[in-house]
Amino acid sequence: MDDWIAENLKECTVRLQGVDGELGTGFFVAPGLVLTCFHVVKATHAQKQTIVAEWQNQQYSACVEALPNNPEIVDLA
Repeated sequence: MDDWIAENLKECTVRLQGVDGELGTGFFVAPGLVLTCFHVVKATHAQKQTIVAEWQNQQYSACVEALPNNPEIVDLA
């Protein structure tokens, strides 16, 4: 993979961990806004808990802001 692409992907990728230990990744789609798959945040959202987001070796607390109407159907991963 081209080094430029790899470096830019690292800058946009966030590691996520939900309350059930589910691990996943997300990607910045706007400043402070990360897009991920539903299965990564499903249990955390159901329990109204926060997600641990790790980016550039720093940990942040995050929450689910929005879901589609039928997240189980559109979760493609």
